Amino acid sequence: MKINQTLLHWYQEALPIDLKAIFQLEEWQLEPELIQGGTTLPDGFSRLRHQCWKLRQHPGRKNFADTSLWEIQEKSVLMSGETLDRLNPVQREELLECMMLSAAIDSADHEAMVILAETLTSREFTRPLMRQLFRKLDSFHCQKCLRRRLSVILETRVSDDALRLTLELWAEHPGERMTASFQHRLMERCYPSEKLLRALLQCAGNNRHDECLMADWLQETSFSDCSPRLQQAMMDYCAKIATPRILGLLVEWENELRERRLVEDWIPEYACLCLTECRQRLAHSSDGALGSGKEPVKQEVDGMVLAQFMFYGDLMLPGKANSGGIATLLRTLGDALVGYQPVAHAYTFMMMPCDERAAASPLTTSLAPHHTLVRVPVFYDEVCSPELFREKEYDIHHSLERMMDLLAIDPDIYHMRYSDNASLAAALLAQKRDRKAVFTLTPDPHRTIRTVEERPVSQHGRRFPMQTDETDHLLSQLNKVRAADDIINCCQGILGIGSAEMAPPLLAYFPQLEATKGQETPLFQMIPEGIQLSFSIDERMSDTGHEKEQAAVDQPDFRQRFTEPTGKYRLSPERLHLPVILTVGRLDPVKGQVRLLEAWGDSPLAENFNLVFIGGDHVRPDGKEKAILEKIDALMEKNASLCGGFCHLERMDNDALRRLQESMAAEPPAERPHLYVSPSLKEEFGLSIIEAMAAGLVVIGPKTGGVGSYVTSGENGFLVDTRDTACLQKGLITILLDPGRTTEEWQAIAARGKETVYERFDIRVIAGAFVRFYQQIVNRFEPRGETGHD
Repeated sequence: MKINQTLLHWYQEALPIDLKAIFQLEEWQLEPELIQGGTTLPDGFSRLRHQCWKLRQHPGRKNFADTSLWEIQEKSVLMSGETLDRLNPVQREELLECMMLSAAIDSADHEAMVILAETLTSREFTRPLMRQLFRKLDSFHCQKCLRRRLSVILETRVSDDALRLTLELWAEHPGERMTASFQHRLMERCYPSEKLLRALLQCAGNNRHDECLMADWLQETSFSDCSPRLQQAMMDYCAKIATPRILGLLVEWENELRERRLVEDWIPEYACLCLTECRQRLAHSSDGALGSGKEPVKQEVDGMVLAQFMFYGDLMLPGKANSGGIATLLRTLGDALVGYQPVAHAYTFMMMPCDERAAASPLTTSLAPHHTLVRVPVFYDEVCSPELFREKEYDIHHSLERMMDLLAIDPDIYHMRYSDNASLAAALLAQKRDRKAVFTLTPDPHRTIRTVEERPVSQHGRRFPMQTDETDHLLSQLNKVRAADDIINCCQGILGIGSAEMAPPLLAYFPQLEATKGQETPLFQMIPEGIQLSFSIDERMSDTGHEKEQAAVDQPDFRQRFTEPTGKYRLSPERLHLPVILTVGRLDPVKGQVRLLEAWGDSPLAENFNLVFIGGDHVRPDGKEKAILEKIDALMEKNASLCGGFCHLERMDNDALRRLQESMAAEPPAERPHLYVSPSLKEEFGLSIIEAMAAGLVVIGPKTGGVGSYVTSGENGFLVDTRDTACLQKGLITILLDPGRTTEEWQAIAARGKETVYERFDIRVIAGAFVRFYQQIVNRFEPRGETGHD
């Protein structure tokens, strides 16, 4: 593998002067033979991953020079010389700083870590790496670096982001007492900025300081004029410090909040919890000071307590914004988990934004007996995204911990499901509390990362370089790779989605999961996802006429739903005799709705099938939803003849959607059936596809991802290439316009698809597999029979 000389030169020049002496180029040598010959790996990123892993395990290869070699090697394979030449100065500096930080984190070179911890400031992609670097430092060097950073920040006019990051690091790594003069300087520096004041309050709450100075400032500050974000930080601080004077302030604020009826009306509930905690701390403290006396004893729970986390979207609104199938999964899975005897309670945590939803939503909601939804107030204005998580990793960690403390929740198992900094925050909290952690892995983002050799070739035989926005995307994907590795390091159990044949890609990208001699690896198992089957129309209908009549009332008229004027686009009555191609999901480029509309509208498919989309918020769309809705509008304006054959409805509740799909399957047209098509670029598993199969619809899903683990094309459904519109269109035409396929064959395919789901993906059975896995992790409860289900 050839090293890009331009990148090598940039890296050498960018190194802080103290690190140049550590940089020993002449001693570098990459050893491909470290990869054992029996491992079959494709060229590209997975092979690099294994090389990196072998280098990390090799004795004597932990110096900064060797880990820097890996970074340069990796970026040389991922970014061509032309790409590097296109980088603007800011991108170039951030890329090089990310490489230095990654090399220091992977090394055992304490000197290199200290130099970078004291030197580098805060950027979008360096923030999470700086946090991880400080976690590698011992307590003495951590405090030394923090003092150095804060002194430089207060003496110079560096960015607010750099100060906020340093305060968050100090809050995460408490140390020496903050002197009154130093505290006063920090308060003056932070005062104009709400973000800095929040960080300062978090930092002071975790470190010894002059409480009188802070109490004076809090007393002089108009609480009612502060934003909900700052109010929450002020209440958190008071509950943690818990002196009599601070308690008085908290009581005053609670009384004030009770008289308000604004969007922040949920805050009195939070204030009440903080007040209760503050009084408990005072009652168990000899002098009211932080850390003195005994903390309140949490109530013991007889059984296993589970925590599952949903950081994207709203659990109660699947199909809206970035709330996808994970919302339905966690709700139904949590309900099923508590049906097993070892499980005492399941908590599902989601983030709560600061908008009108907060006014209508309590901090906790009972979803089922012993399954509770906990809304964690991590204030944000943007849609949940990896970018947001990189910025607010500490806020997420802090707010999760606060809600668990306030509600006296102490889970035995923390289960994370995404490779991002929000999941890392939860994993680190599990580690901090000495609790077990489980992580559901997927091959993404690894399989989406393309090497230089995998990029398209132009007509002149040269590979296209990455564009500027693609470079930022690559850094984002590599941050997810780093987050996944860091989460695994915190976990005792790793789960893959699907059956055993889906495991090899995970092992290719995560070699640390392969058991090697003398190495302790997390418990690894593949478990599929599942759906609730108990409310099916077929099961509700019995031999009694009353129940049949009730089922008929519950069964919706899908034709009426598709023709009623509830949206901009609806089917015309004249086309209701045609079969429907249905797709359901949040509006996101990866879900492929626009590609499906293009493939359908520009082909004979439009003459033979209606097309129906269900998903998204049409009244208050977020950025992604708005962009896709605009593309749909543009396509329909360009092809007015498609009106009447296309319908787009907003997201609907899962139960209503499932009943609608069952009603479609129960009344198929004469020749071809109604179908469900997933045009996604990939689906790790595809819960929406499973639900459509359970309803009795013929399904067509993407070849890429996990759908192929349960769909055999032509047997119980179909698989197509969804990478672009042309491939999707070709696949759909081949399947749907095949004159040789009879009605009986369509019915048989639908029946086998339904049978597949009922045999393999009942959420109650899947939940049993999860519980047994959790039991192995916790090692506290004895297995209770085959499933243990009551």
